[in-house]
Amino acid sequence: MINLLNKKIKEDNLSSKINTQIIGCENFTNKNKFDMIIFTYSFMWIKDKQKSLLNISKVIKKNGYLLVIEPAKFTFLLKKEWVDQRNLMNNTMETLIRSRKFNVKHFTSLHKGAFVYLLQKI
Repeated sequence: MINLLNKKIKEDNLSSKINTQIIGCENFTNKNKFDMIIFTYSFMWIKDKQKSLLNISKVIKKNGYLLVIEPAKFTFLLKKEWVDQRNLMNNTMETLIRSRKFNVKHFTSLHKGAFVYLLQKI
């Protein structure tokens, strides 16, 4: 996914304006502040979601955004050892909705199989 995004950024001549990174967030610190942080099909796998949201809230600019996209369908395709995925998703939804660092600005369930959360830092 990051390779496709980087290709699109390059094609649209946005390399000087957009920097992409893949970084683990449970122990993430950074002196820079970001306008947006995006999780695609990954937030549900984070063990300490509260700690991660706290870390993320420290590096997102005031009124910055957190975009979380998670699978809503196709869980039957997961390996047997990942059957707990539904529990992970429920935990993710509860964590995001109850966050004291972010407000849910938009939530939707896409017909093709994803939950999309757009949160804004408070």
